[in-house]
Amino acid sequence: MKTIQIQSSLSTNILSDFNSVKAIEIENNPIAEGAFGEVYICNSINGKTPSIPQVIKFFKEDNNNRQDHNFNTVQKLQRKIDSKNQQIKRATGKKVTEEYPALNGIPQFSFEGQINGKKYRGFSSNNLKKLGYEEFIDILDKPNLYKSYQKISIDKKMLIAFHLVSGFKLLQEIFFIHADLKPEAIFINTKTNECAIIDYDSGTITENPNDTPNTWGAPNDWVAPEIWEQLKQIGSSGLQQVKVNLLSDLWSVAVGIHYILTTTHPLFYLNELSPRVIKQYFYKYKWPEIQETETYFNQRNTTIYIPVKNWLEKKLPNQIYTQLYNTVNYGYLNPIKRTTYNEWEKVLSSVQEPPEIQKFSFDALKVLSGNKVNLEWRVINSTNTKISSLGSVKSTDKIEITLPKTTTFNLIAENSFGKIEQKISIKVLPLPKISEFKTTNQKIEYGRETSLIWSVENAVKTELSYNGILETLSFINEKKVQIEKNTTFKLIVTALDGKTTIERELTVKVFKRVKINSFQSNLDFVVESLPITLSWEVENASKLILTSNFQPDIDVTGKTDLKLKPKRNTVLFLKASNDLFSAQERIEIEVQALPSMPRIQNIIPNSKELIPTFNLDFQNISDSILSKSELNFEKTMKPINGFSLKSTISKIFKTNRKNGI
Repeated sequence: MKTIQIQSSLSTNILSDFNSVKAIEIENNPIAEGAFGEVYICNSINGKTPSIPQVIKFFKEDNNNRQDHNFNTVQKLQRKIDSKNQQIKRATGKKVTEEYPALNGIPQFSFEGQINGKKYRGFSSNNLKKLGYEEFIDILDKPNLYKSYQKISIDKKMLIAFHLVSGFKLLQEIFFIHADLKPEAIFINTKTNECAIIDYDSGTITENPNDTPNTWGAPNDWVAPEIWEQLKQIGSSGLQQVKVNLLSDLWSVAVGIHYILTTTHPLFYLNELSPRVIKQYFYKYKWPEIQETETYFNQRNTTIYIPVKNWLEKKLPNQIYTQLYNTVNYGYLNPIKRTTYNEWEKVLSSVQEPPEIQKFSFDALKVLSGNKVNLEWRVINSTNTKISSLGSVKSTDKIEITLPKTTTFNLIAENSFGKIEQKISIKVLPLPKISEFKTTNQKIEYGRETSLIWSVENAVKTELSYNGILETLSFINEKKVQIEKNTTFKLIVTALDGKTTIERELTVKVFKRVKINSFQSNLDFVVESLPITLSWEVENASKLILTSNFQPDIDVTGKTDLKLKPKRNTVLFLKASNDLFSAQERIEIEVQALPSMPRIQNIIPNSKELIPTFNLDFQNISDSILSKSELNFEKTMKPINGFSLKSTISKIFKTNRKNGI
């Protein structure tokens, strides 16, 4: 790195970095070179990185002492800008570069110093590249930048042109004449829609608006015709002294406006932009008319001539077209006919609307804690849109956010022609809560009452839904209910936002007393192994259990009868129950065990003369006797006070003889 030891200096007093400078460190090699000198990146000022990136321009020393003129012009301009800056700060609280963005490239600091014993003079200015600007010449020449620039809407290009005009208006107020405006002397920031002017050292300052001071100049497509006429060699790149006045820049600015809007010179369709050809053209035509058969028509621009001409005449706002028409047609040869900066500001601002907030809203002005809400806004004509708590935002957007607490959002939209604000608040509400919902009895007897009890928080409404009824509960937390059937109660709580609900349910069951209308058997007395049929009629029972002393309990829920084969005297209980009540009935069954069969010879006299001898085998026919005579057994085995085996056997034989056994 190189170090400039500062011997004398002057600050424009816009940046505090330059209040007292002793040394400046720069890169070893320049980033640009031109007719007026070299440009270097500034690394530090007094060992500290500058608050805004800077570049250092050294004047090229030569025998014509042009550097004296350039250095003196810069320092005169600094003093004028310093004075203007103080006025603007007192009036608006802003710096001159904030009020006039086109002046972002003005000299911040000029100096005389040494590098390794060699004397240098120069100045420092903002590094516009680091601030997001591109050289206009690069935009015109580099395809990617050109394509990106052409996507910018015309209203934004008009805003860039407005900044150019405003900057030159202030320069005219302090009697500064630039005299070298061209694409290389303009930087454009397509994000902020601003431009910045550089190369002030090529201009001059006069103390009288009617003076015509000298400065150094060279021919270019933007230079005023009266300057071009003075140059000795048309097309020469060498610097020559020329006389200028405050009207000279008016032509260059008009050309610059046309370039910014169309990326072409107003007379782009001519094959040469020298006074010789242009005077010949104006003798016969008015801008932007020309016959394409003219010898001085630029045939390379045939394909774009008609589209550009149609756009100028049909699409460009009429106020702007009129000023271009007057300046080009009448101001080329007569500087007094050129559109003034005030007139340019007026027409460019007339088509530029102040910002307008078309929409700024939440989808709800109240939201429950933890819930998401949509914030939507739409702003037009804004170059700087901000929302408090969110920072810089797009002009149109919709976002989803979760707010921890009640918040006020302030939407601020501004451009060079106005500023507008709008506030909106969203209230964050606590969540609803059902602390309690219960009943004193969840199971009640038919016809009896029970109480519902509840406790809720953060609610605007509490409702109770049951049996097709929806009842609003106002300022109470208990309700007695009498119901005739099982009922589900739903407590519905509406949150403070008036739409979100939470619910809780409970069920109260109703039970009638259990009633056993009948419990009986088809037989009260039965022989062992013969079945009996039990039957019953029960009301309001959800469970039926049959218990006995001869077998395990039997669940007969849902049944009305049952067959059993008791083996001994039996006591049977029918137990009926539901969740609240129970009942039982009992019956007794007397069971006669089957007899053991005696030997026949012990019963019948053993006399071969009286009774023939025969053998009876009851073992094989006993089952048949029992099965075929079941009905007869029932008739025979009716309950009696006593029991006689002889009588019973006799009856069996009589019955069997009748049946042919």
